[in-house]
Amino acid sequence: MNIKGILLTCFCTFFHFSTSESTSCGQTIIADNGTITYKLADNYDAGELCVFMIKFESGYIDTTFNLDTHGLSNSDSDAVTVFGSFFGLTLAANLGHNQQSVTLTGFGAVVIFRTNSSSGTGFQLSFKPNRIRFPGIYDGTYAVFDNNTLSPLNIPANDTGESLYNYFVFTSGSRLISEPDTFFRLTAKVNFENPDNKCSNGFHVYSFVDELQLEKSICERVDDGVVFEFSTRGLFFVYQDQDGFLPPVSGVITWETDTLIS
Repeated sequence: MNIKGILLTCFCTFFHFSTSESTSCGQTIIADNGTITYKLADNYDAGELCVFMIKFESGYIDTTFNLDTHGLSNSDSDAVTVFGSFFGLTLAANLGHNQQSVTLTGFGAVVIFRTNSSSGTGFQLSFKPNRIRFPGIYDGTYAVFDNNTLSPLNIPANDTGESLYNYFVFTSGSRLISEPDTFFRLTAKVNFENPDNKCSNGFHVYSFVDELQLEKSICERVDDGVVFEFSTRGLFFVYQDQDGFLPPVSGVITWETDTLIS
């Protein structure tokens, strides 16, 4: 699978949701305002790790997210996590019983629904813009990969002369891994045409179980062509930045759910 292939699949589709429609795990929304409705009248499962990606149409904007309604149990009191996308991810808030709204500034957002129990129902989250700070959309792809069948992901060099910012999320079937000998693994290999040690271009790999953790910034001369491997029981987030004035970068990402054999 490559970037062009992503755009031909159902990952990146433009949706405006009404409150009666259900949003699927892994869905990407390209809009300045909308609604995410997930299992609002249904019980969720324990160990869900469901991701929704939002790319704003108008550029860099102030946006308010509001948890309109939910049925979260006490065990999952802050199960809805909102990150803003601004040259990477920045934590905005954990929404639930104690906090129902947050305002962030960015080019988009990533929403993660993580559960510990199966004793509650889902949620409805709406978002709307307050102010456009800088108009214009940045080039790049927002995509969620919820299974292993599309691995590997080949990311070609961007030789258009334009800056590029890609946001990728990889999960093991939108679930936390609870089996003791099972892990979700990701490998990344980056090829630099003319690498430097300033980390101007590259791939930044994060993991998420309870919180976002930087695993590795692959962006220096010593990283060129090296295969890096990471493991988690949660999900991986990979952010790629490509400055249009610098030599292009290409890469390959693979992922799989792996059980150790004793």
